[in-house]
Amino acid sequence: MLTQRSNIRYEEIYLRAKRLKELVIDKTTQDQVNKFELRVRELEQEVTRQDSVIADMAEETKEAIRQLSFTIELRLTFIKHKRHGGYTVIAS
Repeated sequence: MLTQRSNIRYEEIYLRAKRLKELVIDKTTQDQVNKFELRVRELEQEVTRQDSVIADMAEETKEAIRQLSFTIELRLTFIKHKRHGGYTVIAS
């Protein structure tokens, strides 16, 4: 009878220890998930910031190209004017 009670008691202790271990693993896993979620939010914010920087740079590049195109057109007009010895009008 004592052996059977001892076996039951050991089995109860084993099951409690196993459940406790599962709880610890669950807590550790949840902590890791929380850290990963925080990191994902940080990275999403960084991507949003970089998208904004890229969009600004694209606008600056477009403006620079527009100004260069205008300058080139002006210079070509000046060269044509010099070649023909007169004044030429560019229709836009």
